[in-house]
Amino acid sequence: MKELKVRIWDEDNKWFEYPDTLELNIGLEYQLFTGRRDKSGKDIYEGDIVAASIYSDEKPQILEVEFRNGAFVIDYEDSESDVVNIGEFVGSLEIIGNIYNQANTVERTALGKRLAALRAKAIDAGMRLLTEEEVLVEVKRRRGS
Repeated sequence: MKELKVRIWDEDNKWFEYPDTLELNIGLEYQLFTGRRDKSGKDIYEGDIVAASIYSDEKPQILEVEFRNGAFVIDYEDSESDVVNIGEFVGSLEIIGNIYNQANTVERTALGKRLAALRAKAIDAGMRLLTEEEVLVEVKRRRGS
C-alpha cells in the first residue's frame, strides 16, 4: 500500500504544515504526496515545481506536478501524449519550488522574467540550486542563530 501523506498550505504564515493526522477543514489547501521522490530523496507533492529531464545533457523542463484524471502528471514536452504520469517518468526530477513561491509566479513581472532566465542559465551550467530549507539554514548560520 502506498503512503498517504498530505501537506497543507498555511496562507497566513506562508509555509506548509505536514500533519500526522488528517482533519479536513474547508478553506485549507491540501496537497497529496505523489509516491515519488526527487533525485535528492525529497517527497514530491501535487503543486511542486520540478526540473525534469531524461538525459543528463538536456536542458531541464520546469513543470508543475498536477493531479489530473486520477493521476499525478507533468506536461513533459517530448512525451508521446500530452502528459506523463509522474510514477512512470524515467528521467530525473528535482524539486525547485512550489505553486506558492517564486518558481511559478515570479515570471509575471519583468524582474521575475530576468530571475527565471538566470535560474534556467544556472541549471544549464550544471549548478545545483539551493532548496528553501537550505536557504533558511544558511541565513540562520550567517545571522549566528
